[in-house]
Amino acid sequence: MVTGKNRSKQHVQEQGYLEIIDEATHLLRRTPVSVLSYYYIGSVPFVLGFLYFWSDMSRSAFAFQHAAEAALSLSLLFIWMKCWQSLFCRRLSAFMHRSEVQLPSVKDIVHLAVSQTALQSSGFILLPLAFLTALPFAWVYAFYQNVSLYGDDKSGTLREAYKRSLQQALVAPRQNHFILLILCVFGFFVFLNIWLFMYQVPYLIKMISGTETMFTRAGWTTLFNTTYLAVSCGVTYLLVDPLIKTVYTLRCYYGESVRTGEDLKVQLFQFSKSFKAVSALAVFLCVLGSAFHSYPTDSPD
Repeated sequence: MVTGKNRSKQHVQEQGYLEIIDEATHLLRRTPVSVLSYYYIGSVPFVLGFLYFWSDMSRSAFAFQHAAEAALSLSLLFIWMKCWQSLFCRRLSAFMHRSEVQLPSVKDIVHLAVSQTALQSSGFILLPLAFLTALPFAWVYAFYQNVSLYGDDKSGTLREAYKRSLQQALVAPRQNHFILLILCVFGFFVFLNIWLFMYQVPYLIKMISGTETMFTRAGWTTLFNTTYLAVSCGVTYLLVDPLIKTVYTLRCYYGESVRTGEDLKVQLFQFSKSFKAVSALAVFLCVLGSAFHSYPTDSPD
């Protein structure tokens, strides 16, 4: 006998890891700018704050005097980022479901901040531990990605968000591992391109204007500057992470569709729109054809 959980795994696995990534890429390309803005409103301040924190702590001789305040500010920026990323995932899900999302109230914002703080903060400990042990990393990583989606569930409690995130993280483990592997390879090459591009920019400026900078004087050692590497990682994160969020939002979408049938509803909605368009075209052609046949023609004498 096939249980609902096994059907969920089979349904998601049928999509295939390449199909999920391909669909996520097309979905992200079709996503309105208004939805994408939710992601970058939260992520850009955190990345800039992290880069400032990194540079200040590694270069300033007086960094220890304000290290606690700087760490607290970075923590608040992290919560800010996770809240906005959760709003992004929720609106991306609504875009997939062809539904509308109401503006959050003050109570909803407080609930979102509490849930993201409670669930995402443990990732600083569990994600590195899972990475060191290697085996459970994909499940742990998927769980924290799912929290970004379910942490904005206004109707659910913190326990419900945890339960749903964990349940979807355990669905289709083979697909999850392959997706994570492909995204890691993709992210590495994005990082490599940004890393080398940033290295070439000062030399291009020197070729065009003849201006000598500290980067051209430092030569290839610039490539291994810690701040330079941190900037490359930050830009890579801003470019790759929206795709990752979209992939795991799709995984949750297909995983829950076994129970809700939401994917069939969306397909029926798209079919009904196409059917209406075809019907209107058919009616127009019939009217045009009848008008053409009813037009009097001159018979030859």
